[in-house]
Amino acid sequence: MAYDSGRKGNDEWDGQKDNDDDWERFLEHLVEKKIYVIEDWNSSYSTVEVLMYDHGLKQPDDGTKDPFYKGECDASYDPVTKTASLSYIIWKDDKIIYSEVFSQVNCSSSVEAEIYACCALLYKAEELKISKLLVCCDNKTVVTILSGEHPINMSHPNRDFYLMLRAMKSRFKRLVVTWKPRELMLFVDDLAKAAKLHTDVFLSNYATAKWLKHLRGLPIFRLERTNPTSTAVKKIRDVVLGQSYGINDKSVYFVEVEEEFKFDCLVGLDQAFKPLEVSVFINNFEEKSDSFKQQF
Repeated sequence: MAYDSGRKGNDEWDGQKDNDDDWERFLEHLVEKKIYVIEDWNSSYSTVEVLMYDHGLKQPDDGTKDPFYKGECDASYDPVTKTASLSYIIWKDDKIIYSEVFSQVNCSSSVEAEIYACCALLYKAEELKISKLLVCCDNKTVVTILSGEHPINMSHPNRDFYLMLRAMKSRFKRLVVTWKPRELMLFVDDLAKAAKLHTDVFLSNYATAKWLKHLRGLPIFRLERTNPTSTAVKKIRDVVLGQSYGINDKSVYFVEVEEEFKFDCLVGLDQAFKPLEVSVFINNFEEKSDSFKQQF
């Protein structure tokens, strides 16, 4: 991220202070998400995108007085129970006019869950006599189906769901659909997660506590692994841990340390996480140094 110093004056924007504040928020984000910073200036392991939440479209004058509303929808799917929690919010400018969450909804896939969430949003918007709606979703399949970009195969097992969703578009005078990264869908994402955990949801609590900084237009940070990093992590998880050692858990982490510090690292991890069971896999143990063997 690059920051330029702003001009300073009685009535002028103090850009440097805002930039410093943004850096502090970024560092807080790294701590909150437990992101490890690698001191390597020659390689790029991830990208950092600075986003800002917005309240939707301002349309050109079309001769009507019908306002544009904004709808956001999301779903959290559990493949074990094959159920999902759904949520949606309808905004008029910067005010929430309706929101709803559903839990324990039976469905067969995450895409099906996202379609249910979007349909719930559209049915409610129609019930509220909304004729112009911007729909925001972080599922690209749902977005492209509703926009008309996605070709619907008549032999696809989800054909009926796809057709049902696309048919909803005809119920509105104007329906604009756009994909948003998950980081910008934080409001409905929070509601869906709360419903999944059977947590009582009070919008006022979220709005004043967790959402306030984003509603004020403060930056939202999106960190994504680069392709080489994702490939390396996938190799460690699937090939090294999965095929070699039979570890298939999705929540897999790895640490790279020098040979002489490996045992100290293991002790540190054991003390920090206090696991009930620890399995240690060592390649070519007989070829290790005597000092290393003695530690085990």
